[in-house]
Amino acid sequence: MSTTPVLSQPAPSIVWHYTVGAAIKKILADGELHLSTMGKGQDKSLLWFSVNPDWEPSAGKSITIDGKKKPLDKDGTAKLYGGLYRIGVPRSILISWADMKKMYKPESIEALESWKKIGANPLDWWCSPDIVNSKHWSAIEQFDDEWRELRRDEIPESRLPTIPEISAFLKSRNINPVQLSSNPFLLVNRKKT
Repeated sequence: MSTTPVLSQPAPSIVWHYTVGAAIKKILADGELHLSTMGKGQDKSLLWFSVNPDWEPSAGKSITIDGKKKPLDKDGTAKLYGGLYRIGVPRSILISWADMKKMYKPESIEALESWKKIGANPLDWWCSPDIVNSKHWSAIEQFDDEWRELRRDEIPESRLPTIPEISAFLKSRNINPVQLSSNPFLLVNRKKT
């Protein structure tokens, strides 16, 4: 019996930095992607990218309830932080997380890879230890039911969600803030109805 080898898909040539409307105007004005706070407090900060073509779960934002951060899913991040945006760069200028993590302490790797709890896949991650300026950007896109090129006249004002907006968002999902105290991942691990 002959078996036909299964060829793996080639790695994508473009890798995405996912962000939100609250940040995109400043990013475009600066012409630079800066190191992320996602790695702060670990060994070193990095600029994070993903090959995930839909959304990178670790790029999701959070809300603070009773002094504790609660992670948001893709829809919650879009609704409360002014929409979803991404900037594509060539994979060739980045380092894979598999290679980059060799420079991290085991406890730092464990902390960063804990994003798996919300659906992130560290095999999708690519990094830069330095800023990436606009000369390397090959695409800037906005999410409107699908990813499409961002037009300059669509750049939102930068702002963070207000307490009334957070309250209305929780109400729209039939979530009581007390529920989040006992289940901090409720907003990212909800069952779809």
